[in-house]
Amino acid sequence: MTTPDRAREAGSALVHVLPAPVSGVVIGVEVTAGEVVAAEAVLVLLESMKMEVPAAAAEALRVVAIDVAVGDMVEEGQPLLRWEAVRVPYRAGSTVEWAVPLVLVDAVLAVFVAVQAAVMFAARPDALLGTGTTAAERARQGFGQLVAVTLIAVVLLAWAGRRAGTDRSSGRRLLALLGGGLVVLVLVVVASALRRMALYEQYFGWTVLRLHVAAFEVWLAVVLVLCGLAWTLRRVDLVARGVVLAAAGALLGLNLMSPDAVAASANVDRYAATGKVDLAYLARLSDDAVPALTRLPAADKVSVLEGRVAQHDPWYAVNLSRLRAARILPDTAPPSELGRLDIPDQS
Repeated sequence: MTTPDRAREAGSALVHVLPAPVSGVVIGVEVTAGEVVAAEAVLVLLESMKMEVPAAAAEALRVVAIDVAVGDMVEEGQPLLRWEAVRVPYRAGSTVEWAVPLVLVDAVLAVFVAVQAAVMFAARPDALLGTGTTAAERARQGFGQLVAVTLIAVVLLAWAGRRAGTDRSSGRRLLALLGGGLVVLVLVVVASALRRMALYEQYFGWTVLRLHVAAFEVWLAVVLVLCGLAWTLRRVDLVARGVVLAAAGALLGLNLMSPDAVAASANVDRYAATGKVDLAYLARLSDDAVPALTRLPAADKVSVLEGRVAQHDPWYAVNLSRLRAARILPDTAPPSELGRLDIPDQS
């Protein structure tokens, strides 16, 4: 147990105080200054009301100084000793135990990448098509493969990193070699999944869902790189925070970029280049898409914006998307009359 207001900074280590759990007499001091003990080890033994009361370590620690001696009377909360937390090196397991699974997974993944290379990195959309397989199915397969492989890699690296121990040994160098190879192979699968999504987009254009999937694939790659760096630097404790920060950054980035606006703009550009567009889908997009939709040809612009009118919110409910759309759309207009209104081109 640590009394927060009695903790102080000493050099680079935070020194804590172990307070007496009860009032009584010190009948035993079980440690010496400088000794490192494990969690739950008894540090000082007290006698109170003819009962022995131990004061134990809540975590692995190093004793900095002892403030009492056998026979001393202490009050509840009185400092017994001062201590600082220590990191206890994990005892490494056998190299064969963790290296063999890594070698096998590396080999299987390398063979998979080599066999699938022609399809994974196809230069043309039609190369994604096999017998009875559509581009959509190929893109979904790529996403499923990426998620499965990433989960396997993260779990395996976490387990192998723990079994390899924390000392600077040849085992750690072997882990870096095998784990680094696994990270690189998974990043190849990430690149493949993104490539399949890009080719899928050439067929059907971007949608909000496809943008989210692509963003998730990029986020998985970032998580994998963070995990690799953490294990290389022996700072596995940073992985959880890195994953959360990467997820928060991805969500913030998606909101700032406005997926509806990006999807609408990409589809309008694709329409201009190929003449292919899904007007029904564009009409379902939110007000974020309105500025991009005004770049459509006149007849199509009327079709997708039909029924939309400007929404003027009170100051406490202002929405940037609706505010931008309100500058373009008419204030009031029955759907049947919208075709006769002049909607400005925002290109």
